[in-house]
Amino acid sequence: MWSRYPRGLVPWAGNDVSATVPPGQVLPPPIPGGTRSYTYAVATGAWPWAYGSWAGGAPPLVGALFGGIIAVPNALAGTVALTAWWPDVTTVHIVRLHPDGSRTPVRGGYPLTVLGVTRRNLAPNPSAAAGLAGYVPGEGNPALSVLTDGPAPPGTAVRCTLAAAGTCGLTVPTQLVVASPGQIVTVGMDLRISARPSAVTITITWTDSTGTALASSTSALSSNAINRSVAQWARHVVTATAPMGQGPITASVKVAATSLPTGATLDATHQTHELGATDGSYVDGDSLGGSWTGVAGLSASVGAPLQTLIDGEAPLDVPVSYQVINPALGGGSATSEPTTLDGGDRSWLSHPSQPAQPVRARVTAAPDLTRTAVSATYTIIGRARPVVVSAARSAPTGALTLDAATFADRDALLELLADGAPLLLRAPADYGLGYGWWIALGDLTESAVGRPQWSQGRALAASFTVVDAPYAPSSFPAA
Repeated sequence: MWSRYPRGLVPWAGNDVSATVPPGQVLPPPIPGGTRSYTYAVATGAWPWAYGSWAGGAPPLVGALFGGIIAVPNALAGTVALTAWWPDVTTVHIVRLHPDGSRTPVRGGYPLTVLGVTRRNLAPNPSAAAGLAGYVPGEGNPALSVLTDGPAPPGTAVRCTLAAAGTCGLTVPTQLVVASPGQIVTVGMDLRISARPSAVTITITWTDSTGTALASSTSALSSNAINRSVAQWARHVVTATAPMGQGPITASVKVAATSLPTGATLDATHQTHELGATDGSYVDGDSLGGSWTGVAGLSASVGAPLQTLIDGEAPLDVPVSYQVINPALGGGSATSEPTTLDGGDRSWLSHPSQPAQPVRARVTAAPDLTRTAVSATYTIIGRARPVVVSAARSAPTGALTLDAATFADRDALLELLADGAPLLLRAPADYGLGYGWWIALGDLTESAVGRPQWSQGRALAASFTVVDAPYAPSSFPAA
């Protein structure tokens, strides 16, 4: 249960709505054409009694707020593509916010089951974006420097330059700690080597809680893998299992290339150090869906799985925002910047079971609307004037004619109308339909409108009644 205050009423930094990110966090780069930022907010749910001032003033439990949502409108499809994320949750709620303050759950997103797992990259300063902090020269004592031509983002990398021919080694920063023996870890990195070495190894050394050095884990790259990194960037992923020892066990990660000539270089970036078996693809706090757990660029990072959803019911020509909500107590919310789906003189019909696939609706003319009076007139004995008993007028009714330029257009409309379910009619803002009308269509008449039979043009006409929006799985009213 939530309190009388709406979720997300209070931004992260007091009441300053300009504070769009939690402390220590940075926004990921925007998607072209999409919203550029989102605002984090704490949840204002009902608190257990023990959190109240009468119980010693203990504060409510507020989880880490690492979620976000980005909206990208597609005027030609009549939809808005949503990308949302929140780490370590099984479900989120997606809500559309309208200018009048109303909140509508996005169909299919209330709740939305989160697919994928949250990843944690335990490599601080994984791309040397914060300089050489944590990087230590190894065999050959190479000179270390920071490059700016690495793979983006962020485009930085560490370069090791050999002063004399031989092996070039580099120890990279890590916070890998396993709780007990047998734990699998995954290490990934991008490498570029100026000359072909005879061998490349990635070594994990282990130390148990007593300070005892344990057997190291060394993975030698194959010849083909080495070739892919000669004079070009290539990604390499290895796994290892923590050896027997008294936990917790601390790891150290090193890469080495042997038999390199004088002046050769070994470049490394995009470090990922993870507990468990993963695909080893790169993720850090600046990735979409990512957050730094401490100082940006110098701490471990969390990468939430990205959830995608298509909103085929967004109003046209109206600025709307989207909110992703973690429904757990203290979960919080994140809100996108306003975005507008351009009507472009196009109208759309959306089916509640297929909201991501609206069909173009070419309405031939504005319908005449009837709002039936719900009333009765009673003659009272002894009174010259009758008495009227009334209720609210009915929703508009009328007749609608849709033009289908081709048989394919006609068939798409017929398929949409086949099961008789209410449909959402959305039109440009200046057509006067507000955010759109849910309509129930009556008997359907197909007409060639004077065209010969072989002509593909058809008109579909039906009476309609404006109705309430139907409920469907994952589309219950927003709190």
